[in-house]
Amino acid sequence: MKIGEICGRIFDFLFPPRCVSCGREDFFVCEKCVSQIQILAKPFREKEIAQIYPLTFWNDKIIKKCIRKIKFRFAARIVDNLQPFFSRALREIPLPENAIFVPVPLHFLRQNFRGFNQSEILAKSFAEILNRPVLKILKRTKNTRPQTLVDPRARVENLQNAFRIHQKIAEGISLEMPIFLVDDVATTAATLNECGKTLRAAGFSKINAIVLATGRKV
Repeated sequence: MKIGEICGRIFDFLFPPRCVSCGREDFFVCEKCVSQIQILAKPFREKEIAQIYPLTFWNDKIIKKCIRKIKFRFAARIVDNLQPFFSRALREIPLPENAIFVPVPLHFLRQNFRGFNQSEILAKSFAEILNRPVLKILKRTKNTRPQTLVDPRARVENLQNAFRIHQKIAEGISLEMPIFLVDDVATTAATLNECGKTLRAAGFSKINAIVLATGRKV
């Protein structure tokens, strides 16, 4: 069992789940509060990404608390509680039938500590709802500083050459296949741009992204 999973179980035992919004027991976010999350799904462009679709706003009080718990409280199961919101929001995105989800990877040291990759969990949740495959085409080769701890002006430099193509997984995938990167938050979008740059260098041409939330005005 990974460190993050052990910490998560201990935390749940000592502090049983309560809805981040209303405090209802046995939920990280209850059905009623999930239904109140505002859908955004309005895309914006980036240098290496054709369209980035945020499902909602970072300043949504419920989502902000959810993301913090996912990342820092080892509460990956919160994604299960958010599935009804995902089902509503994903219907607003024009997703090709042959699209594939590619989670933004964590470095293996950080993933082993946390116990999970939140982007991969989101991608699998989206895939389950939309019946699309999840392929981990990208791997992270540099254990960079967390972007939240880096000055926004230095985030691009922090991520330079941080990703590579996983050749064995990428073999046999058409370079024309529509790829949708998946991540939790996009503000400067430096991480998504670096992932897109790596994919384009490998020949992939149709690169979009879906993120849980954005801090931008779109």
